[in-house]
Amino acid sequence: MDDEDWVDKKDELSIICRKELVKYDNFSFEDMFSGKDINKKVDELFPMDKIKDTFIPVREHAEKFISFFRKTFLDNLLSPIIESIESIKTEEINKDQEKETIEKELRVLKDKNEHIEKQLEELRLDIKTLLA
Repeated sequence: MDDEDWVDKKDELSIICRKELVKYDNFSFEDMFSGKDINKKVDELFPMDKIKDTFIPVREHAEKFISFFRKTFLDNLLSPIIESIESIKTEEINKDQEKETIEKELRVLKDKNEHIEKQLEELRLDIKTLLA
């Protein structure tokens, strides 16, 4: 992924995650940072005797919640990155193998060239001997 795709994907996933969190959140961002006394607001929204009940929906949907984030982050974000890295590694290995094959072929061609050069020199000497 290039940088622009990465930023777009990150922003998209961030929005999806926020929407998912809102399903389980009875305490809004605005409430947290309003001008009201935050301790009073917390006590109003989460009385001590009701805290346990407040988390019931989260417990009931925990597996769905975990599955959502696993899919969002692993499947949609990390898997493409991992696949790209694996592809790059495979391509690098293939290029290394191709380079090695080409180097072997080059050595064979150099050996053949040296052999031909020797044969030509022998022919020159034979021709020189015949003409003398």
